[in-house]
Amino acid sequence: MSRKRFWTALFLFRNTALVFIGSLLMMCGYLCGMAVFGARIRDCTPEGMAGRFQGLRIIGQVLIPGVVGPEIGKLVLRGAEMIENRDGTLSFIPNANIYLWAGIVLLPIAAVIAIERLRERKAAKHA
Repeated sequence: MSRKRFWTALFLFRNTALVFIGSLLMMCGYLCGMAVFGARIRDCTPEGMAGRFQGLRIIGQVLIPGVVGPEIGKLVLRGAEMIENRDGTLSFIPNANIYLWAGIVLLPIAAVIAIERLRERKAAKHA
């Protein structure tokens, strides 16, 4: 199944089991992506400068998902139905738009990866 179809399928899922499977696949993709990102940072770190570049890894693995992600989620779920929890707090009920926007947010990441691969291929040709 192509990526485009995969995101479309997640956007269209309404069944709890299918949403669970889609969410599981998204989390597996996130964890695999972060492992590759961390390994790539280590591979590209100049000798003796590991401490300086670990900050980039922390920004990519903690700041962006932990701060920027919830802000995007808040924008996507603006106006969504809310429920009151047992402790009196309110929570959003996620709707299908969250999957659509996850796919949209993925586009710049995919573009950066494609540009990086093209740059590596050009460097390999000239080497």
